[in-house]
Amino acid sequence: MKITSVIVAVIGLSLLASCSHEGSKKVVKEYASISFTSISKDIGTVVLGTSKELSFYAINKSDTPLIIDSVKSSCSCTVSKFPKKPILKNDSGLIVATYTPNKTNVGYLEKSIVVLSNTKPAFTVLSFSGTVTVE
Repeated sequence: MKITSVIVAVIGLSLLASCSHEGSKKVVKEYASISFTSISKDIGTVVLGTSKELSFYAINKSDTPLIIDSVKSSCSCTVSKFPKKPILKNDSGLIVATYTPNKTNVGYLEKSIVVLSNTKPAFTVLSFSGTVTVE
């Protein structure tokens, strides 16, 4: 019984050792390179009950098309729009964030949005600050 187990183990190891990895290719992911004209903005004073729109230009600095997967905000008071089509080399895409404060936001504010894309690292944090006043 022991000899049979040893023979089966030797045959199994021989089969595993003879397996070829020639057919499998290693997939190399190409990353895009993103830059922004500004990653931080001062939006000044925002009056409660109004909105403030901010624009961030994303520039592709690589040969690989830049794909923005999503833009997430740090609060529900900020909504963002971003390009859905790939941004080609040396082109730019506009990310627009609209900030609408509520009564809990009165005073100094500091918010951020996170851009998720095919870059390394996969995210870029954009921020803005200002003051919310009651008219």
